[in-house]
Amino acid sequence: MTDPTLNSSRAQLAADQLTTDIALGKLLPQINARLEVTSTDDETGNGGSRSGEIILQQSLFDPVAWYDYRAAYAESAAAKTAFSDTQQQWLLTLIRTYADTLRAIAAQEAANIDTLAFTEALHHASQRHTAGLVVKTEVLEAQAALDNAYAAAHSAKAELSLQLEILSRISSQPVTAVTPFTPGLELQLPDEQQLNQWLMSDGINHPQIQQAQQEEIKMRLLNKSAAAAHFPKADFTATVQHTQGYGNKHDEGTTTMLSAKITLPLLAGGSHYGEQQKTHWQAIAAGHQQEESRRAVRFELRRLLRQIRYDVMNINGRRQAIISATSAMNATRSAHRIGTRNMVDVLNAQRTLSAAEKEFANARSDYMTHLMELKYYAGALDETDVALMNRWFSADEN
Repeated sequence: MTDPTLNSSRAQLAADQLTTDIALGKLLPQINARLEVTSTDDETGNGGSRSGEIILQQSLFDPVAWYDYRAAYAESAAAKTAFSDTQQQWLLTLIRTYADTLRAIAAQEAANIDTLAFTEALHHASQRHTAGLVVKTEVLEAQAALDNAYAAAHSAKAELSLQLEILSRISSQPVTAVTPFTPGLELQLPDEQQLNQWLMSDGINHPQIQQAQQEEIKMRLLNKSAAAAHFPKADFTATVQHTQGYGNKHDEGTTTMLSAKITLPLLAGGSHYGEQQKTHWQAIAAGHQQEESRRAVRFELRRLLRQIRYDVMNINGRRQAIISATSAMNATRSAHRIGTRNMVDVLNAQRTLSAAEKEFANARSDYMTHLMELKYYAGALDETDVALMNRWFSADEN
């Protein structure tokens, strides 16, 4: 995938995952080596020594480092959910833009039909004015209606071009056309049990809620880390040193030293207490933010569930409207053949049918968008939904 937003989020995830390794390093053994060469020149002559040592340091009791490590682990978990949210947001943006493109196509087709209808209406009004049947006002009104239709057609064309450009930017490849819905496709509600499961979950699988949970856990652990700064700290150190003299220094030997150190902080100018209070309030703020996220997701789940129920009814109603408009247009054409209706009436009937088809296309686009938004807030949006949409737009499926 070449989308820069996803690539940036993926790189940030890789960086955030190292936070745990960095924090863990403070709990693991530390080994250092040191080499020293000294040279002396005094009344006894020239000489010196060469020494090398290996130092092993291991923390025996360091509650600050331990809580920092656990907080880093929570931060890494939050980074994973943040990346998952970025992926789902990108997919949802792509779906919304695709739906907006379908709406723009439907609007352009309707605008083109309107232009043809108003062109014929102007021609008909001009003929009637020439014959003295109507006044000039009717011609001017027809011309104004045609001008508005031309403006609407140009606006629809520009909107479609804009949506295709946005789709190209999101998909990182040129897009000049999109596939419409499969003719005769029946869009139905998901399984009722599945809908209830999403609703009862309260969005517990939504990445933003999971991220808020991890953020609260992290702040509470950092609060414990700040409190642990008042606790003693124990360290163990083992040193092996080898020294070899030269010149007038002939001593040579190996020394092994083992030591344990306990450090107890007594006064730090109030910085430890201040840090503890700061993280305490940050943890409380994170808890409230988590509750706000839960409420927002719960609201969106309920709203979208009602919305897709309405969308299905709206699709069925719009489909019936197309059937009625088609029947009316056929009747108008039949009347035109026997001379009881003129061409303007036929084109107006065609406009009515085109408007019904536009609303039907918009209703299906609304359903697609709302269903994917519902899955997003339920934490169920993934690559399988792309395959579902491919079936919706498959040209060979009836």
